Amino acid sequence: MDSQAIDSSTYHPERKRAVRIRNLVKRYVLGGGIDLSLKSKVMAKLKGQKPDILTVLNGLDLDLYGGEAVGICGANGAGKSTLLKIIAGIIPPTSGEVEVEGRVASLLELGAGFHPEMTGEENVLLNGVLLGISEKDLRKKMSGVFRAAGLERFRSTPVKHYSSGMVQRLAFSIASNLDPDIMILDEIFAVGDIVFQRVASEFFYRFKALNKTIVLVSHDLSILERFCDRVIMIADGRVLLDGPSKMVTHQYAILYWQSNEQIGTPEEERYFLTNRGGDQRMRLAQLELLNEKGEKGTIVRQGSAMTIRVAMESHDEDLSHPVVSVRIQDDWGEVISSLIYVPPDERTESCPESFHYDLVFDELLLNPGHYSLQVTLQTRGGWILDSHTFAESFIVLPREESEEYEVYLGGVFSHPCHWVTGI
Repeated sequence: MDSQAIDSSTYHPERKRAVRIRNLVKRYVLGGGIDLSLKSKVMAKLKGQKPDILTVLNGLDLDLYGGEAVGICGANGAGKSTLLKIIAGIIPPTSGEVEVEGRVASLLELGAGFHPEMTGEENVLLNGVLLGISEKDLRKKMSGVFRAAGLERFRSTPVKHYSSGMVQRLAFSIASNLDPDIMILDEIFAVGDIVFQRVASEFFYRFKALNKTIVLVSHDLSILERFCDRVIMIADGRVLLDGPSKMVTHQYAILYWQSNEQIGTPEEERYFLTNRGGDQRMRLAQLELLNEKGEKGTIVRQGSAMTIRVAMESHDEDLSHPVVSVRIQDDWGEVISSLIYVPPDERTESCPESFHYDLVFDELLLNPGHYSLQVTLQTRGGWILDSHTFAESFIVLPREESEEYEVYLGGVFSHPCHWVTGI
């Protein structure tokens, strides 16, 4: 697919640029090591032997800004991890310009930077010093690091006795508590348990609100869609596409299935890449959110009307109207509400090629926050026609009449009620 990368400099021109990369190139010599003797190098040159060069990054340009979470996707070997390591200062580029503003914290490999024989506290000190933090400041932050990781009881325990989830939580807590300006994360949700996912989710939004930058690599496109404002697709060492997260992940899924790389790929990886299931004889064509005026948008106020329009396409003339379920999930991926439409028994005629159902909320009771939608189409007998794990997301704002002193104390719904005093 020939594509021109969107100029990332058009993003957030009013915000401070955190990373500037121009014409970045990274090459490796295959079959040899950095310890090759001068004699062997000279003899190879005299014999006319040319080194086998692998170009991982080839003229890549990129800008990252404060206040945004940027996802990176691409096939194995596309150069994603190499790019992260260069931004983090772990490896040098072969050529090109790389400018990074501020302190960088990175989580690139599970357990990287941890000494298994050292205690959790000793590893915090070691990692903090490597990030340029003084021991005095680290001692002040120590309790907060272990409290945020939920590992207060394990401060004096050698890391070799930690589970993979505990190591992941501690590494993330170290990075997030040492005041970085840029956070670089590679497949952090692959191991993390539900506790870690909640902690990470809350941190993402606080971190962005401080006008700081998150860079996240994941093969799970639903993770990128949920947490990232923008996604970059890398192919052959270059930026192939750069734009809104949902648009780029959708294009990546299409390219992935059109390429030969799908051969031999485990089914679970295909599922995460496409976020779709079912036999596709009928499929979700579009999901639209409409406000009380019938206007399209993904921002709605608590207490106002909202309509979810489920547009479908049928590719089998023998199919009748489907059973449709819409699940609302929070930022931690937990389903908080399930809404199902079952067509009346008398409606058994074949459905048209294109049609839609409207799910109407007369008064949206969800508390302010960020939510996403799962949609499933199935026959009356329960056969799955299409299932989309991340069909759309939306934001609920506080009611317009909210008083300044009102504080959001958590929970999912605001029930219609009132107080009556007994005085």
